[in-house]
Order: sequence, then C-alpha cells, then structure tokens
Amino acid sequence: MLAVATSAAALPQLDTAFPGSRRAPKVAGTSFRRPAQTSAATRQPLVFVVHPTRPLLDLSWRHAYGLATGSLKAWRSLDGRAASVRLVLGPAAAARLAGLWLLLGDGPSGFRVTASEAEAAAAVAADITAIGIVTGDALSPAVRAARLDGNDPLRSPDRWPVSVPAAASPGPVTTAIAFGDVLTSRTVDAKMVAARDFRSPWRAVGERLAAADLAFGNFEGTISRNARPRSGGTSFVSRVGVIDGFRYAGIDFLSLANNHVGDFGPGTLVETRKLIRDAGIATAGAGANDAQAREPAIIERHGVRFAFVTFNAIVGPPVADEDSPGAVWIHMAPWNPFRQGELDRVAADVRAARQRADVVIVYPHWGQEYVARPNADQRRVARALIDAGADMIIATHPHWVQGAEIYKGRLIAYSLGNFVFDQTWSEETQQGAALDLVFWGPRLVGASFIPVQIEDAHRPRFVDPEAGAGILRRIWGASGDPYVAAAE
Repeated sequence: MLAVATSAAALPQLDTAFPGSRRAPKVAGTSFRRPAQTSAATRQPLVFVVHPTRPLLDLSWRHAYGLATGSLKAWRSLDGRAASVRLVLGPAAAARLAGLWLLLGDGPSGFRVTASEAEAAAAVAADITAIGIVTGDALSPAVRAARLDGNDPLRSPDRWPVSVPAAASPGPVTTAIAFGDVLTSRTVDAKMVAARDFRSPWRAVGERLAAADLAFGNFEGTISRNARPRSGGTSFVSRVGVIDGFRYAGIDFLSLANNHVGDFGPGTLVETRKLIRDAGIATAGAGANDAQAREPAIIERHGVRFAFVTFNAIVGPPVADEDSPGAVWIHMAPWNPFRQGELDRVAADVRAARQRADVVIVYPHWGQEYVARPNADQRRVARALIDAGADMIIATHPHWVQGAEIYKGRLIAYSLGNFVFDQTWSEETQQGAALDLVFWGPRLVGASFIPVQIEDAHRPRFVDPEAGAGILRRIWGASGDPYVAAAE
C-alpha cells in the first residue's frame, strides 16, 4: 500500500483527484466532475497507457474509476482477455489518487508506484498486461495511449479532461501516416485504365491519408509522358495521370530510392523526379546527380521541420555520382557485401539533415524479399543511423511486413510491406501495414501499426486489429523490444 499524507491540507479535492463525466459513479455522495482547465501552456495530460501491441483502448469513466479503486482487475472487462491487469502509476497519478484511496480506506491491490513518470512508462512497455497512468511528457512509441470517454490525448491534448501542472505544454500536434511500396504500373495500370480512374487505388484509403498532416511512402517505379506501362515483367513505368491519384490521397513525400527508379534509363529517372515534384510532392533518394539525390526533402508542419533521408540497397538502379543520374546506395545483404563507407556517407547525410530539421526520418529500401525477419545488415545500418541522429527508420522492399523495434527510444520499422501492389500469389504479398504517427512538436508520442489488406490486385484498405491479426502477428513475431512481448 502506498504511504500517503493524512493532513487535510495534503488531500486533493475528490472531484479534481479523479474527475468524470455525467455517467461516472458517485462516492460518498460526491459526483466526479471534470475540473476546470487552466492554461494549456502550463499543463500536461495525465494519460492511461498500455503496451504498444495492444489494440486501441477506449476507456469509459467507469473503467477508469474501476482501475483507480481496484474493482476492475482483469482485462476481460476491457477486451475479453483473461489476464489480470497490473496497474502502474507515475508519481503524478499517485498524488492525484491518494485522497481517493484514503476516502475508500485502501488502494487497489498489486499496483505499483514508480519513482518517475518515465519509469512507469517503461514498466508498461515491458509488460503486456500492465496499464499505466503517466503524464504526457512520458509518452513515446514504446507505449500506446488509451482514449477516455472518446477523447484522444494525443491528437487533442488541450481538450483532455485530466491534466497536471507542467513546465511546458505538449506543443503543436502533427499527425502522419507512413505506408509501404506503391506500384502504379502492370496490373495496377490495367485496373485504372479499365475503371478510367487514376484514383482507383486510393479510393478506400485516400480520405484518411489526406486527413493526416503528413502522408509518405515509397514509389516503386518511374513516370513518363512517353513510355507506356507493360502488362507484365519487372520494369515499371506509369502514365502521368497517376499523379492525380497521389494528389487525391494527399501524399506529401515519396521516396525514389529503390531498385526500379532506373528501369527506363537515366532520362526517365530525372523526368520522374520532376513530374512528382512539379505536382507539389517532395522526393528524395534519386536525382540527376549525387548532390540532387542526397538532398533531403524538408517539409514544415505547424512550425516543425521534418527531413526525409532515403537510400536504396537492392540491385537495379545506377549509383548517383557527380555527373550522372542515379540513386543513393548502401550496398548490403542480401545482394552485396556490406560497404561501411557508403553507410558513413548516409550517416553524414543524416547529421547534415539534423542541422536543418527538427525531425529526421530515414526511409530505406532494403532486405530479403518474402521474409518477415530483418537481416543483420538491416539491423546494423538502422541502429547506426539512429546513432547518427535519425529519429526513426521506416523501410520497404521485402513485399512482406517485417519486424520492428525501439532502439534508444527511436522507432525502427524494418518493412511496411506492400501498399498499392498487384502481387496476388500469396496472402503475405496482399497484406501490409501503415504507421499512424503523432508528434507533439518534434517529439514522437504515438506510433501504431495499422493492418492493410490489398483488394482487387491494386486497392489497399485499412482493417481493424481483429481482421488484421495475422499481419500484426507476423510483425510481432519478427520484432525486438518492446513488440516481441506480444509474441511470447
């Protein structure tokens, strides 16, 4: 049992210790009310958090009260699972609940109070059965924030009903969605032509992508006013009309560093870059020369500058040099022996981007096709680029989802798999994942994997965790900490 002060002056008012809605329970004749909010500039939300592999949890006020008093003891009451709930409290939550526990005569059994908010969040990241209550400054991709009575603490921290004094506000909120490989040639082209609709691949996901402040992924191929798409093979060129689909979906950035950007020669590579950029969509990773290919894309949202650094590791395009078009490369497994010097150059690109931006996102194209586990070179390069200053690594190419991990507090997603693609021969190639990201200022406070199902050989659709359970299991089963806990 937590030792608490017993003087009247030390007790918080019950209605502000744990506020509620009109449907919240009453204790000793006192209703639980939402506190009057003070300046958002001096407060942080007090948030329920769960393991990052848990589905989105939307707690009612009755659930919240049950957790705080210990009457809600099992996950069965929340999501139907049999495990017991382990409650972990940061110092701020413990202080707010101390008066309630004194009134009731005891606190919940088996709960834990940590010495810091960060320690409470870390305990939840290490325990899939835990629910924590922490301040907003302890949020990270290693935990998942729950909603409360429909309120979202990540996207609307200023409207969150429970907050505590803080040295600084959460900062501006920026939402982002990262997606995997996009092919608009071959069968996808045939589908669009038959429908007379270049937006056809995006019809099921475009609204959600466009609603995000940032939407980004990898464009697998080229675009040309002259070349015509082929019905088969592995050389990809698309009609200029596909750009209308990109704009419909609100895409902000496309990586060009991949094995197909050189499929139709250096002239088409340069044309592809120009056509996409002329449409207002940023690119990086390939260009008319080395300097152009290495130039990071920098996009500003809500006063926060996001830099994208990309590279290719798959046989196909030429290496960009001082005078010739091509892509940025790191030679590595499974196609080539690893080249440390190329990693050093990309690490230098990351450090340079760090000087110009608040958030640096590295988007590689790498790895073995049709496997879920990243190889040793992927892990080595990803961690080295985090060490160089990258805030996250989000990658593609294997055509399957691969595992993920959090390294030094930074997210690494080794492959998001296919997004708009026509590989219909297996379940895995018709599935993928997107990443739903939320930033407070430059800080990533939430990262959730969204399962993706590709339908009609070209149209991705976001599915709920139950329908996408197989996709998520493949990710967790090939992951490192903290995601690996879900597979154990």
